[in-house]
Formats: sequence, C-alpha cells, structure tokens
Amino acid sequence: MAEAESKSKMSNFYTRTMSALVIFPIAFYAVWTGGLLYFLLLFTAAIFAGWEWNKIAGNWSYGIDSMFLTTVVVLAMTTFSMKYIGTGLIIIFGGAYLAYALSKIRARSEKSPVVPEYIKRPRWFFWGTIYLSLAFSGLAYLDNTDATGLTLMWVFLATVCNDVFAYIFGSIIGGKKIAPKISPGKSWSGLIAAAISTTVLSYFFALGVGSKNELLIMGIGFCMAFVAHFGDMLESSFKRYLKIKDTSNLIPGHGGILDRIDAVLMVAIFISIISIILGKSPLYL
Repeated sequence: MAEAESKSKMSNFYTRTMSALVIFPIAFYAVWTGGLLYFLLLFTAAIFAGWEWNKIAGNWSYGIDSMFLTTVVVLAMTTFSMKYIGTGLIIIFGGAYLAYALSKIRARSEKSPVVPEYIKRPRWFFWGTIYLSLAFSGLAYLDNTDATGLTLMWVFLATVCNDVFAYIFGSIIGGKKIAPKISPGKSWSGLIAAAISTTVLSYFFALGVGSKNELLIMGIGFCMAFVAHFGDMLESSFKRYLKIKDTSNLIPGHGGILDRIDAVLMVAIFISIISIILGKSPLYL
C-alpha cells in the first residue's frame, strides 16, 4: 500500500514537473515581451478561468450566464489595459449584477439536478465576475503601465518565490498551521519564510531599476507574501465549500488555471491598486 502510494506521488511529481517545464518558459517569455503576445495569453487564460468558474458553480453546461461572465472579464481587462479605469469599474460591477440576474433566471428555468442545494449559483456568479474581472484587469493594467515588463516580472517572481519558500520551510520546520480547516498545508513558519524571501527579492528589484525608495518596495514585497497567501487560502476555502479538489484538470498534475494562478491574481489586484493610486508602478517612484 505504502509502495503504491509512493509510486503515485512520484508519478504526480513527474507530471507536475513536465507541465511546469512546458508552461513556465511560455509564460515567462510572454510576460517579458509584453504587448500583443502577453495580452493574447491573458485573454486565453481569462476564457479558461471563466469556464472553470462555471464548472465549480454547479457544473452546468456553458450557457448564457457563463458566456456573459467571461465577456465581462474580457471587456474589463481590455478597458483597464487602455487605462479607462472608470469605464472598467462600471463594466465590472454592472456586469456582476447582470451575471447574477442571468444566472438566477437560468436557475429558475432549468432547475438543473446537478447543482447541489448548498451552491447558490447566482451569488457565485456575482462574486466570480468581480473577482476574475479585477484580477485579470489588474494583470492587463500592469502590462500597459510599465512597458519594460519589470513590474509584471516582479509580481510573478515574487509569487513563485513566496510559494517555493513557504513550501520548503513549511515542510522542514512545520509548526502551527495558519488555518488548518481551510488549508492544512499552510504554516506560520512557511509564511514567515515567504515574507522574508519576497522582501529580499523586492529589494534587489528596487536596486535593479534604480529606485530611490528601496524601503517602500521592500515593504510592498513583504505585504505581497501575505496577499499571495490570502489568495491561495481564499481559493482553498472555495474548493472546500464546493467539495472539489481542483477547479479543472486542464493542466496535467496541477489542476486548473485558477488552481495555479490564485496567488498571482490576488497579488495583481494588490499591485495594480497601488499603481493606480500612485499613477505609476511603485518600482519607478
């Protein structure tokens, strides 16, 4: 039994590694070059994220409510990319209300037996529209607000750094869990290691771009670890409530798009809000 479990873990590790070796270079290149290639990658990810949200909110067929949710996400992403922030926010919150209404109408008309009673699909579509729209809009805005691609690279590398150090130190040191009922793998030792690593990474980023506000960048980097952990745990709480393991099986060994970029999405919202308030990326203050 133990041998079979060990082989299964090794097989899953191999699958995850191969998937990462294929996906990471493509994502890295798109983030680095920015522009049309990055937008197309983001556009594709947004479509799949909308599809996954439809799946987790009851696993209905891809109908008018799910198509509308995805459309709102893409429209908001496009307007934020062009820096029409006010228009984008109107699209997001107006679209969330309409997605709620369409889902409610569809739920009444179809009475689908595949939706468990505890899943209130219209509410999931309302909050899903806001969450996905803000996240993908943030990723689009950060690309347009920094033509060098360094801000996006900072976001992605800080998130990867957060995950790696949290996993390594959480596994080695262990200790008290942050929220064992939501995410049993997340420990305080891992979070502290992640916060230190993202702070150090942010310091070197600040030096690299010639920022005169290294302390501010380090402070933001420190906060990134907490925001990334929150994003990860937020999705974990979604999945526990919905009684699912992954949002889909789109990426072999990793699950779905939302499973892999949950922390990135929350960090993107965080950094884009800061950039909008400052009028530029905090790296260039």
